[in-house]
Amino acid sequence: MKKIYLIILVILMFFTNFVFAEFRIKGGLDLSGIHKATYPSGLIRSSDKVKIGFCGAYELIPYLSDKRNYSFGFGSEYQISRGLEMFRGDFNFITFYCFLNISFPGKKQNEIIPFLVGKVGYNLFLCDDDYKDKFFVFGAMPSGGIYYGGGFGIMFGKSLFIEGIYSVNNGKTKHLITDETLLSVKYSKLTIYLGMNFKT
Repeated sequence: MKKIYLIILVILMFFTNFVFAEFRIKGGLDLSGIHKATYPSGLIRSSDKVKIGFCGAYELIPYLSDKRNYSFGFGSEYQISRGLEMFRGDFNFITFYCFLNISFPGKKQNEIIPFLVGKVGYNLFLCDDDYKDKFFVFGAMPSGGIYYGGGFGIMFGKSLFIEGIYSVNNGKTKHLITDETLLSVKYSKLTIYLGMNFKT
């Protein structure tokens, strides 16, 4: 899965100069994470705190959206595996999303510019054997789900920016044969990003 993800990123970077006006690279620190597992009936299986994690993201902005006070684009984020505070077992999500930024520029160039961020997309759900031993039953497999998030950021000049985003990753465990949902997983967290913006 990691190799496939890297290949996709390389292809996106190759086509960036032809289709996109800007691209962004950013690293994030995932804080205050909560992992909630729920049965289809709505009964909560467990709600656990998640250890601090790290992530990296790559975002692309088309030429059509870079001349206004708003911009939209596409992005992908990879989470380094992280564990629960009280149990063994690591999990992570790989996310593909669309985003919308609304900025509030002033009259001067190269100043501090605040902006709002909204994101929605789809994520893949991955986990190790220790995690499966705790949350999976026999015949269960991990399945992806909807991703969404929102927050705000500050652009310093034309390149450097920081963001604070609250986001939620959703996943499931499904039976390998019947495709029945056995358990729903929700991972919510606050992420602090530091990134660079590049013109193509």
